[in-house]
Amino acid sequence: MPMNRGEIEAKMHMSDEERAAYWLRRVVRQIDVLEEVIGLARLHPDMPLIDRLARLGCSETACDELEALLNAVDNLKQGSQLTPDIQRLLAECEAADFANGQRAAIVERAA
Repeated sequence: MPMNRGEIEAKMHMSDEERAAYWLRRVVRQIDVLEEVIGLARLHPDMPLIDRLARLGCSETACDELEALLNAVDNLKQGSQLTPDIQRLLAECEAADFANGQRAAIVERAA
């Protein structure tokens, strides 16, 4: 579903902490959905998030990026700034999300 102007503006004004938390929550929701779809949702509910992602067959790179994001959120809570690699990761996520929204809008108009 394409984002409206208000959603885009709200995302533009998010603090680093809000951006990192937003993407972390989004990843967790996606993992929850994938586990539900393939029937793993009730198995080992206390399993660490990175292990859950690996259990779904995600790459080591994806697991490493999730771990970096988790560490970034912890560091932000302690007053640290986002590192350049995390800023780059968040920018890549936002660019991919924007592209997906544009694709969805094109498909919606074509239908």
